[in-house]
Amino acid sequence: MKHSRPADIERTSMAIIAEELRQRGIQVPPDQEAVVKRVIHTTADFEYAENLVFTKNAVSLGVAALRKGTPIVTDTNMAKAGISRPGLEKLGSHVMCFMADPAVAQRAEAQGTTRAAAAMEQAAQVCPGAVLAIGNAPTALFAIARQMERGQFPAMLIGV
Repeated sequence: MKHSRPADIERTSMAIIAEELRQRGIQVPPDQEAVVKRVIHTTADFEYAENLVFTKNAVSLGVAALRKGTPIVTDTNMAKAGISRPGLEKLGSHVMCFMADPAVAQRAEAQGTTRAAAAMEQAAQVCPGAVLAIGNAPTALFAIARQMERGQFPAMLIGV
């Protein structure tokens, strides 16, 4: 089967993933299926189908936040680059990463912490209530946990 259009390739990939999940006997809850398939598509790791954890209504709340144009903050510029700009434009949203911000580097040095933790403090100030996508920096997750203990909650937190 030869495809040349990205949409055709993606559709075929998702069908292959669905079939592989079926063969493995893995049933993903319908409200989480699109997310699980996307993660597998991105990573080529089927173990995510069994070890991703979703809080109640996470997907619907995340979708609602994105449809309102809520900005996304990532912990790496690579993750930022992987988020569809045309998709964000349709939603009236944008994506930011503060890791390379000189002020973040200065804050991290002054506080004796990591740039990832300082970047999440910057994110909480610049865009409180953002969707946070953290995949590389555990210290970013620790900083977000401290913010949540103080009552500062993101619209959604995706943490790996």
